[in-house]
Amino acid sequence: AAADLGELADIAAARGLRVGYEALASSTHVRSYRDAWEIVRKAARPNLGLVVNAVHSFAADAGLAGLDAVDPARIFLVHIADAPITRIDQRLLTEAFRLLPGQGNLPVADLVAALARRGYDGPVSVEVFNEQIRALKPALIARDAMRALDLVEGADSAGGDAVRDIA
Repeated sequence: AAADLGELADIAAARGLRVGYEALASSTHVRSYRDAWEIVRKAARPNLGLVVNAVHSFAADAGLAGLDAVDPARIFLVHIADAPITRIDQRLLTEAFRLLPGQGNLPVADLVAALARRGYDGPVSVEVFNEQIRALKPALIARDAMRALDLVEGADSAGGDAVRDIA
């Protein structure tokens, strides 16, 4: 996987592009950001980085401690969302039951705070896959997403502006 991603990163570099690699909790082989980071690290290309996804990270039981091993400059994107803690298929959970940050049971604010403490200052997206949310008007979704990020920011145990600093 590292060799293949390295080759892809070389092709992308020739075009001035970066490649972000994301683990999926429902994957057979690369389920957590920890596994993905090892592959990115082994590929050793400056334009190859990690995509950290809150829902996939917690669904794969990756926890937050592994973030200490990740170079924050090599995190290219963070997807923030929440989900209920439930015993359903991980693919179904990650593809259809995501919620706005703060609406579920995942420690999303802890993830945001941990990334901020590590020095991550790159882009953050709210990535919610949920048919009920998709049925709303885009402007309402955007307002609700910003409100959710504000709530996550207020829940930051350090009391700082972790989400604003990251976003």
